[in-house]
Amino acid sequence: MGVFNINEPIIFGMPIVLNPIYIIPWLIIPPICAAIAYGFTAFGIIPPVFLQVPWVMPVGFYAFFATGGNLLAAAVAILNVVISFLIWTPFVMLANRMENKNS
Repeated sequence: MGVFNINEPIIFGMPIVLNPIYIIPWLIIPPICAAIAYGFTAFGIIPPVFLQVPWVMPVGFYAFFATGGNLLAAAVAILNVVISFLIWTPFVMLANRMENKNS
């Protein structure tokens, strides 16, 4: 996940490219977050996105404005960020441990 939808520093800076440990969360997190957002939308808890907003909006603001000002949609977007963080954390810690062993 990038800041303001700019992902290159994450992709090439961590690096996710050519890193077998980071590929796992990189591939599993988007479907999980999409399923959570879809579930909230399908059950009518949050409205669907119906407004086009600039792509560089931060996470919570993007969902808030795209749904016409729904605070719960912003909360779901932030929930997805928290879930993403929780999934990424063990993989980053593992990669750091492996890097320390190699040094």
